[in-house]
Formats: sequence, structure tokens, C-alpha cells
Amino acid sequence: MLSTKKILFFDSDCLFCNRWVQRIHRHSKHSDLFFSGLKGKEAESLLSAQERESLSGIILVVNGRKFHKGLALRQLFYEVKAPLSILLILTFVCPLFLLNGIYNFIARNRHRINGKSSCEFEPKLQSKILP
Repeated sequence: MLSTKKILFFDSDCLFCNRWVQRIHRHSKHSDLFFSGLKGKEAESLLSAQERESLSGIILVVNGRKFHKGLALRQLFYEVKAPLSILLILTFVCPLFLLNGIYNFIARNRHRINGKSSCEFEPKLQSKILP
């Protein structure tokens, strides 16, 4: 049943986002974390039209509960091993309004950082990408 899985929705057309998905997958503690593009079929069934069209943020769905922006990062960094797990500490040290502000800044400028295109995922990660 898909509702028991953790699904990270991301902008699959963004190279910056794709690279972070690869890092998160590589450092994931558990096998129940899956990934899906905001334009995919899985997003259509679980997210609202407004959430799918925003393309400016990640959305983490855990047991049917949705987390956006800074809260999504906090939940996501629980799921990873070191060295990425160190970022969990930073998400708690930083107040949520400031974390969301930093997140929004990076989200607005992510295409300038790495460009706008997708990349190929390794076969092990490809099996975790939902349609």
C-alpha cells in the first residue's frame, strides 16, 4: 500500500533537485523512501493542483501527512545517514521562518545554480522513482 511509504515530490526538470535526490537516496537509512516528480502520476493522485503547479518546493508525504519547505527538510533529514544527517541539527537550530526564507531563496535561484534540465539516475535509484 502506497500510503505507508514516504514519498518525496520534487521538480524533476531541475538538475539541482535531481542531484539532491541522488544524495538523499545514497544516504537514506530506510528502503521505504520513494521519489516522484511533481508532474508525475503519483503527484496527481496525492497532491492538489496548486501543489503540483508550484514547482518551487519539495513536498514530503509521510503516512498521508504532507510536509512543505522547511518542515519537509526537517522530516527528510531524519531519513538520512551522516554526513547529511548533520543538516537535521541545522534545521532545528534555525527558526522555521528563517529556514523557510533560506529555502525560498534557494528554490528561486536553483536554476541559476545548476541549470534547468534533468539527469540520468542510477538503476538502484531508478527503481525508487515513482511514475
